[in-house]
Amino acid sequence: MAEPSGPIVKKPVSRAKSPKPKAVAADKSAPSNAAKGEMAISSPPGEKKDAFEDSIRIPLENWWNFACANFKEFYFRLLKLNLIRVILQFAAMGALLLLLVGIILWTPWVGLENGLLIMLLSVGVLGILGFLAVLWLIQSFENTAYLLTRAQIKRDPFSLPGGLNAVKGKTLRFVLVDVSLRTIILLPAVLILAVPFVVIFNASAAAFAFFPLFMFAYVFYLLYFYVTGVIYQFLTQFWRYGFLIEGLGIIAALRKSVSLLRAHFFEVLVYDAILVVLYFTASIPLMIFTGITYFGLMFLQIAALAVPLVGIILYAVAFLFAALIATFLSTITEVVWRPAHYEFWKQITGREDGK
Repeated sequence: MAEPSGPIVKKPVSRAKSPKPKAVAADKSAPSNAAKGEMAISSPPGEKKDAFEDSIRIPLENWWNFACANFKEFYFRLLKLNLIRVILQFAAMGALLLLLVGIILWTPWVGLENGLLIMLLSVGVLGILGFLAVLWLIQSFENTAYLLTRAQIKRDPFSLPGGLNAVKGKTLRFVLVDVSLRTIILLPAVLILAVPFVVIFNASAAAFAFFPLFMFAYVFYLLYFYVTGVIYQFLTQFWRYGFLIEGLGIIAALRKSVSLLRAHFFEVLVYDAILVVLYFTASIPLMIFTGITYFGLMFLQIAALAVPLVGIILYAVAFLFAALIATFLSTITEVVWRPAHYEFWKQITGREDGK
């Protein structure tokens, strides 16, 4: 068979087009990406429970390990600080008392016009300023104890003069804010307590007729004082860490303390309950000594009535001796609760020792 002459033309091969995939309708029952994200963020109940337990367990374990290794050393370092504080505190209070008595007994007041009023105003102003100065001294040592606790846990060097110098300015601002807040909180109870005295002063009846009113106001004042005091201490328990360690301002540190409490309320409640048990357990020697000292000082007060000069001297010596012994015993409770509370604050804030 003869082959066809001429060029061979190739015909294009037709290819069948594959059908486009049809869009599959989204299953409305399947979780969206946003929902998946929410599912990933939210922790299962088991993890929340573990986090709650860790916030209690880890600080207690760290505290126990610290106490076993450093109790004796920390006790004597803290005792040295407390003894210096007690000596300076009594010296400052004695100087303030002598100053006020000297102002009262100063004879030129008698010859001045309105001398009594001027004397009372002078005593009042100097008394308030002296009270703030003594409180500043006490709180400076208290804040230095916080720095000592942190240094002991971190095994950092610590100097008492350096610690006092570091906290003196912050402590003064802290004292002013703290006293102002406590005064505002107690003002309603003080006004209610003053009502019976105002009524008695303006009434013509005998004072004992208003005794039930006075007792009601006094009981209300005591209840209000202790309840608000406990709540205030509970809300501000992390206040000092903020301005002493984190470098915050006084007001910012107070807000940080309240926000920490709101974010970890149940953890704080449980841990504080454990701390109360530890505190009272460590305070048993101090409570026994306080009870014995109370009756002993009562006996010396009776003796002071019989022999005034000798009795007063014996009472003063016994009181100072009792204060020193109480300092030795109260330091035991501080060695227990200070590192335990610091470890808990470090746990709920996520801080490391090096930060």
